[in-house]
Amino acid sequence: MLLAFLIVFLFKKSGSLTIFAKTIKKALDLEIYTGILNIPNLKVEKIEYSEKELHIYCNIEKETAEVCPSCKKKVTIKRGKYRRKVSHLGISECKVILHLLVHQYDCDDCHRTFSEKFDFVEKNKSYTKRQAKWIFEMSAQQSHYRVAAITGFSHKTIERICYN
Repeated sequence: MLLAFLIVFLFKKSGSLTIFAKTIKKALDLEIYTGILNIPNLKVEKIEYSEKELHIYCNIEKETAEVCPSCKKKVTIKRGKYRRKVSHLGISECKVILHLLVHQYDCDDCHRTFSEKFDFVEKNKSYTKRQAKWIFEMSAQQSHYRVAAITGFSHKTIERICYN
């Protein structure tokens, strides 16, 4: 019901079927990719396609405040933000790269600066846990060099994933 209301509202507001169709397509594309990625609280902001790569610009909407890793106090002071590139499972033959918006925080108690953590990416890694699991499973069937050729990672990265 809400979707039907939204469609009628957007059509009346745009006045043009072409603009309306483009608006709906963009909204559906973002929703589709949010569902495909299957990452909780993920909000897709923008998608860029290239020949063999899909760049997805997104952020994670967190419901709880960040906790300082040193003193364990809840922190609300945001210091800044930056984009972090993380490789995710590919879609068909296309490599997927997430551009995550990462917030930085300052702790009032211990004066430490730290960045927010994500459940689906380990600290200092450039790939998601789901991709690491897939690489590990592929390495059981094929050589590290073959998996490296498929994923675009170096064979050393494949070895680190498999032996950690």
